[in-house]
Amino acid sequence: MPRTAAAIATVVALAAALTACAAQPEPEPEWTEEAAYAEAEEVFRAYIAASDFESHEDESVYVTGDLRELHDGEDVFEGHDIQTRGESVLTQFTPTSFRTVGDEASVDALACFDDSTFEMNIDGGGWTSPREDPIYAVELSFASVDGELLVSHLDETAALEC
Repeated sequence: MPRTAAAIATVVALAAALTACAAQPEPEPEWTEEAAYAEAEEVFRAYIAASDFESHEDESVYVTGDLRELHDGEDVFEGHDIQTRGESVLTQFTPTSFRTVGDEASVDALACFDDSTFEMNIDGGGWTSPREDPIYAVELSFASVDGELLVSHLDETAALEC
């Protein structure tokens, strides 16, 4: 009888263990394509807002890599009296690729801007548009750093007509 009880207890314990293992869902991947695309757009919009001359937020918290080095360099506008009016409008944000390597993710995107109403007055020199063509596109890359996507590359492009 003790052997039968031990055998039944072993079978019950084994069944319970197998059921517990089967009930455990697969862990979700840290980055999904949709989540990465949404975060990339959110980070880019925050970066643009922080880059506004009227903002007192440090835009370098949204960048990494080569772009971080650029932000850590000399500020060409430092010491100048800069006034702005109008706005630079992000008219389109299109993610183009998503990749993961282990826990790290990267996203590439294209963005369009319309600066037709944006003007600057630097050191009282008069109001001028900073761009010859106020409608333009940029290529962007984002890389994950400590679980957050940051802008790692930004370059004007002719690859996209806005």
